[in-house]
Amino acid sequence: MYRVIEEAVENKKEMVWLGQNSNYSKVLCGAYIVRVFLGFYSYQRFLGFCIKHLFGQLFTPTKVLQNVYKTEINEQIRSKFQDLNISTVN
Repeated sequence: MYRVIEEAVENKKEMVWLGQNSNYSKVLCGAYIVRVFLGFYSYQRFLGFCIKHLFGQLFTPTKVLQNVYKTEINEQIRSKFQDLNISTVN
């Protein structure tokens, strides 16, 4: 992940999408986290029952650490995200 960030800095990128890896490591690198929603469906009755009644216990929302940016920098970053219509978790 550090190499991706280094390349982005060298190429003067404003934003980097880090993909679906650990939120914990992303936050430690200074990333903002975007909530991801997944949908599951099955035509098989048994699997449909499991999805409807068990997935809530199996896949609970992850706790995301807050970022550690200074207030001024945090406000600038959040303003940029609002301009791009991106909602962050931390």
